[in-house]
Amino acid sequence: MTLSRHHLLLALLVLTAAQIGWFEPRLPDQVVSNFDYDGSANGWSSKGAFLGGFTIMMACTLVLFYVLSWTIRRMGGKGINVPHRDYWLAPERRGKTAAFVGDQLEIFGLATYAFLLLTNQLTISANLVDPPELPSAAFWSAFGAYMLGGFVWTIRLITRFSNKPVDDPEG
Repeated sequence: MTLSRHHLLLALLVLTAAQIGWFEPRLPDQVVSNFDYDGSANGWSSKGAFLGGFTIMMACTLVLFYVLSWTIRRMGGKGINVPHRDYWLAPERRGKTAAFVGDQLEIFGLATYAFLLLTNQLTISANLVDPPELPSAAFWSAFGAYMLGGFVWTIRLITRFSNKPVDDPEG
């Protein structure tokens, strides 16, 4: 059995619910919700506002990427800008191109969701120690991995559409 994006999405949603359910009663009423670059606390909020804001942010992230993916598929690639547009969005390739771009948006959306979930866990962990301090090495490592992943994702998209296939008779 292969792990599909839908299975990964379900796993991330379950992890989010478990994270909120497990840590909500363990967090103080006032939590540190913002940190300086070095991990020191510099902003606070109520536990409810923190968890509510996190839930809204996670929902918006999913909606944004999945609605964009759905829209691109539904519109058959209209509105996307790729090199060799006439080739990649020709009627016989338009559906596959839109599906590929839609798939890539879902993958990037899941990566973004996972990064935000990890960032929230680091913030929660920081609030469970006294004094609260974000494990900045873990955060910056995760941020670096996310940025590297975004770079690789972008290069993959550019490479995919930069050239027409050599074996294509229309090429």
